[in-house]
Amino acid sequence: MIVFNIRQITAAETIPLRHFVLRPHQPVSACHYPGDDDEANFHMYFRLTRSSVY
Repeated sequence: MIVFNIRQITAAETIPLRHFVLRPHQPVSACHYPGDDDEANFHMYFRLTRSSVY
C-alpha cells in the first residue's frame, strides 16, 4: 500500500526542506526566496511512504 501525506507548511518549515532537497551544497541563506512570507503564497509538504499493512 502506498500512503501519501500532504499538508500545508509555513515558510519557515520550507527552508530546511529546500536546503536538504534542492540546495544541499549551498548555504541555508540560499533557500530563502523573495515572497516566501507573502500572504498570497502557500507551501506544501508531500511525503510518499509504503506500508505493509493492508
